[in-house]
Amino acid sequence: MASISKTFQMRDQGMSIPSQPFVFRGRRGDLLKIIWWDQQGGCLFSKRLEKGRFVWPSAKDGKISVTPAQLSMLLEGIDWRMPQKTWRPLSIG
Repeated sequence: MASISKTFQMRDQGMSIPSQPFVFRGRRGDLLKIIWWDQQGGCLFSKRLEKGRFVWPSAKDGKISVTPAQLSMLLEGIDWRMPQKTWRPLSIG
């Protein structure tokens, strides 16, 4: 939360704001919120799963880093730690 607070302070002082997204998961694990800034202001994306929970990496020092591919799988509700192919080609060639 300290980095988000710092980001808002930078915005209030007219400084440029980093464009990386801040991702939060709800306590039950079924809600995900992403906050990011573009050229016109702050943006908020929220997604709630009807079934299951978002797989969340263990946080060391209170924050984590995920790759764009991991974030994409996280948003789809896929366990990004061990993704499995669901379709196999029947023939090659």
